[in-house]
Amino acid sequence: MDLGLKGTVAIVTGGSRGIGRAATAALLREGASVVVSSKRPDSVAAAVEELSSIGRVEGIPCDVALEEDVARLVGDTVRRFGRLDVMVANAGIADPYKNLLDTSVAEWDRMIAVHLRGTFLCGREAARAMRAAKVPGRIVTLSSTSAFECDPQGGSYNAAKAGIVGLTRSMAIDFAEWGIRVNTVAPGWIHTDMSTADLPPPGVPIENLGVLRRAGLPEEVAAAILFLASTACGRRPADRGPENALVSPLAEVLRDLHGEVRRSFPALERDITGGRRVYLNNAGGTLVAESSVRAMEGAARFANPQDGEVSAGERATAALHARARDLAAAFLNAPSPDEVTFHLSTSHALFNLSFAFRDRLRQGDNLVVTRLDHAANVSPWESLWGEDRGLEVRQCRATREGTLDLDHLASLIDRKTRLVAVTCASNGLGTVVPVREVVRLARRHGRPDPPRRPAGRWDGALVVVDAVHHAPHGPIDVRDLGCDFLAFSGYKLFGPMVGVLWGRRRWLDALRPYRVEANEDRTPVKYEQGTPNHAVLAGLTGAFEYLLWLGQRVASAAAARPEARAPAAALEGRYPPGDRRLFKWALHAIQAHERVLSGAVLAGFRGLAARGARLHGLADEARLDERDPTFLFEVRGMAQATVKRRLWDDAGIEVPSGNYYSLAVYRHLKSRRTVRASFAHYDALETVRLFLDALAGIVRP
Repeated sequence: MDLGLKGTVAIVTGGSRGIGRAATAALLREGASVVVSSKRPDSVAAAVEELSSIGRVEGIPCDVALEEDVARLVGDTVRRFGRLDVMVANAGIADPYKNLLDTSVAEWDRMIAVHLRGTFLCGREAARAMRAAKVPGRIVTLSSTSAFECDPQGGSYNAAKAGIVGLTRSMAIDFAEWGIRVNTVAPGWIHTDMSTADLPPPGVPIENLGVLRRAGLPEEVAAAILFLASTACGRRPADRGPENALVSPLAEVLRDLHGEVRRSFPALERDITGGRRVYLNNAGGTLVAESSVRAMEGAARFANPQDGEVSAGERATAALHARARDLAAAFLNAPSPDEVTFHLSTSHALFNLSFAFRDRLRQGDNLVVTRLDHAANVSPWESLWGEDRGLEVRQCRATREGTLDLDHLASLIDRKTRLVAVTCASNGLGTVVPVREVVRLARRHGRPDPPRRPAGRWDGALVVVDAVHHAPHGPIDVRDLGCDFLAFSGYKLFGPMVGVLWGRRRWLDALRPYRVEANEDRTPVKYEQGTPNHAVLAGLTGAFEYLLWLGQRVASAAAARPEARAPAAALEGRYPPGDRRLFKWALHAIQAHERVLSGAVLAGFRGLAARGARLHGLADEARLDERDPTFLFEVRGMAQATVKRRLWDDAGIEVPSGNYYSLAVYRHLKSRRTVRASFAHYDALETVRLFLDALAGIVRP
């Protein structure tokens, strides 16, 4: 793959060791000329001597915290080489790594000076040189996962790296006019000389350190830097900052496939009457993939009414059921297809599950629900176990920014808590809930196993997850989440109306759901009342097969991109070849693409806030991993119905009305003016622009 770096000129600060040295070597191998910079002249000289065998490399000592040093670094580079195409602002320090209470002002200032001021100076001086030479250059900054998941005892480092994320977005916006792209890389633990004392040797597994259970290598980070420095990163300049900062290679892959994706949804641009529209009610139900439509039509025409083992029609219907169950298990990475049951809807599935605890819960027990949940995961527990049986049903509140209040949740769970019902993501606010942390809190008093006696109690609390809203937006792995039950809906996953419930086999076997007497008393069929809807299960299979097709296309495209090696290695190390891995390829790419859309939406709301457009929920573009592309907002002085009508009349944009079954969210916000706009992976930045332009026409000037 030609990255377009041959003949270009790059500066790498902090380039004499670690990540900087690996990035310099990678750039040289691609044919770039590189200026290595470091504060210590001896380190610069040693790096130049070692790397000169790869390509043209020169060294210029520089303290990036000093304005005159950075100006000289860029000026000397341009004088020597005639131009500057790439700036890699990598220089950084780790010490002091101590509690903020023990951090001196001098130590704080030095950390901020090297990381944040240094990145600002490098970016500004490089952009000035690129603008003067009319070069559409690339600037790559180095942040850290510490910007998002703060390390203890690293307050000054965490703050500096978080600042780099915001600075990168600002530079991307400010420099875009001259075709200059600005992106950041945020590595986690990497084997460098700064981290040697804190890490075992490369190759030694480290528990609780990412899916690969190991620290990264400088060369792996260099591959990401190389991509962001290349012409392959975006075939056009960063005309909007937030959607180009923190670029993911999988977002780029899906963008390249977007024409094929959109053609897979025939109702995307035209409604049932053939009229043009922009569909932004994906949280209410996604559009149906063409493969799902055709599968439903074929099953409705030819499927046998009953399955069996003798005639061809019986065997075909049995195979249809088995295929749907197999794919649902693969989608969730469930241990067995026999842990999957089908229902009319997720609401129906959760009411069935609630009733199945009929001889397992008793007076004195309590359950916990949350204010972020869809009513489907609240009403079954409140009505059956609270109102009818008199159990205490506790409600966990949301924070002001629309996230689950984990401290409050911890205070609600005690030794008598038998079950916690929680959403994977709020269908009102789009907030993604940290389910693994919820599971950890629920397990503080033990790991729940079904007691041998029906009336016996168990230790710890079961966790029931409503994943309906999150299912089309990101990968779900029930083994990784650690929950006990999880449900999602086909009609919000590009297919027909059907509820899918997964549960741990030992609990499914132990519980006693509604059951028609003639139905077999065994898992999974004892949970499925009556004859399955063959056409609906065929349509669900068609939706799954769309995702498998997308996963295959993403995997094939990613294989040709060096910058995609890290996600490929992660998936290959965790999932076997086949459906399970392909589902994750598809959903990781969808998630990456939708974060680009979400960044653009949040930037738009920020610009409209002063004019009366108020966004509820997370609005921080540095926290895109904590939300799905669903946005709840209101326009000052306008009723919900008025905004809905204006969006439709002015721009053909379809949004829903009502409370969206997020009653707890509405009670939390105490507002009836809110409007919800929700996006999916078949939407593009152009869709976002249409929405924001229409909204700008509605709000006051």
